[in-house]
Amino acid sequence: MRSVGRIAALSGCIALGVSYEELGVTSFKATFLAAAALALPLALQAPAARAQPTTTNWTGLYIGANVGGAGWGHTPYAYTGADSDHNLRGIIGGGTVGYNHHLTDNFVLGLETDLDAAGIKGQAPCQNPFVTCRTRVNSLGSVRARAGYAMGDILLYGTGGLGFGEVNAEAIAVIGTLGGQRKNHLGWSAGAGIEYAMDPNWSVKAEYIHYDLGSETHVVLGTNVKSRPRLETIKVGVNFRFGGQAAPVAVAPPVAAPAGKSFLVFFDWDKSTLTDRARGILREAAQTSKTTQHTRVEVNGYADTSGTPKYNQGISMRRAQTVAAELVRNGVAKGEIAIKA
Repeated sequence: MRSVGRIAALSGCIALGVSYEELGVTSFKATFLAAAALALPLALQAPAARAQPTTTNWTGLYIGANVGGAGWGHTPYAYTGADSDHNLRGIIGGGTVGYNHHLTDNFVLGLETDLDAAGIKGQAPCQNPFVTCRTRVNSLGSVRARAGYAMGDILLYGTGGLGFGEVNAEAIAVIGTLGGQRKNHLGWSAGAGIEYAMDPNWSVKAEYIHYDLGSETHVVLGTNVKSRPRLETIKVGVNFRFGGQAAPVAVAPPVAAPAGKSFLVFFDWDKSTLTDRARGILREAAQTSKTTQHTRVEVNGYADTSGTPKYNQGISMRRAQTVAAELVRNGVAKGEIAIKA
């Protein structure tokens, strides 16, 4: 009589099973079933596809509104040979139009223009103690390129370009304004900011922009006056992006598990002990089960020809237990093995 058992790994498990059937009157072959289930380490199972964090697609036209303040500004103010360098303070608010192009996963280029109404002014004594030089910035704007680094829904960017504004240079006294002239100034601007996308269309931002409005000559009381306003501004705003959409989620392809492998273990007649060769086979099987999805071990041996079905079932079970114990000895956790009749 020959008993045959199988240990097979199916979907991350090793299973050992036995069945019994009689094939003849004087002799028969039996396949005895005993059984063991072994869960493979989770790390060795085929990993599920992982989705990357959703990243905002910044490409498209946008409009926005902003408000902020100007501080730490100053303007050299040359009036009839006397210089007056005075601080500028005030508030600004206006609108923005721009366009971004999301070049790569993280790199964004754009062009933006803004125009703000301004209530910025500063003054200091100039020609004599009774005359004060005053500068008023009535409007402020820029046309700037932007280069940004996108991280998820956040865009960090640097920006620079033209800066312009309407500036009023005046001479004032106790009795009132003595005279002055308004002029448009053209210079440069540069800064940096951060923008956060609340959804595919709406975003909020905060930015710092330095303005150097360039030097212009104003005529004040018949005298040429040079003024060059420089401003440090901080603005917060909200933008609406037309046709905004989230970038598609990148899904990693599933990793295919290695193909299965089968092993055959022989037992001597009426024995449930392992030969040296069988131990070597099981050592290889235990190692293989850690790296393949399917591992099958067939247990093949002969029982006593005069044995009863109960006896044959018993020796098959002992052989299954022996195989399971050897797998444990070769690194398979005992707590992950269950033997069932």
